Amino acid sequence: MEPLASPRLRYFVEIARLGSFSRAATALGIAQPALSRHVRAMERELGLQLLHRNGRGVLLTDAGRQLLDRGAPLIEQLQRLQADVAALAGEPAGKVVLGIPPTICLVLATPLITDFRRRFPKVTLEIIEGLSGHIHEWLS
Repeated sequence: MEPLASPRLRYFVEIARLGSFSRAATALGIAQPALSRHVRAMERELGLQLLHRNGRGVLLTDAGRQLLDRGAPLIEQLQRLQADVAALAGEPAGKVVLGIPPTICLVLATPLITDFRRRFPKVTLEIIEGLSGHIHEWLS
């Protein structure tokens, strides 16, 4: 059995957080069928269904909710640990989440991502598109 502190846990957390395999695939930069295979493998190994799949996305089962509640903080701690260790080398690392309204995202996203990846290769950039009011709510 592959340890849960593997990419699989990170994939599961992202799918659960975004409520969709396709949105998680885009955010993670991997193919959606690969994500589906990872989740099915986790479910087989654990002997439990983690997600209810439907045409509009996914819903967590009780087991999936528990895995998310306990797994998400582990992923965050591992990311902070990695960033702290990388900071010792003087190179920024970690994760930056940027909320951008849809109209601005159309114009800025591509050049922003390209320049950001070039300047900060060890920092993960996550762009969340949403209306200004929603972004303000998420920050709260």
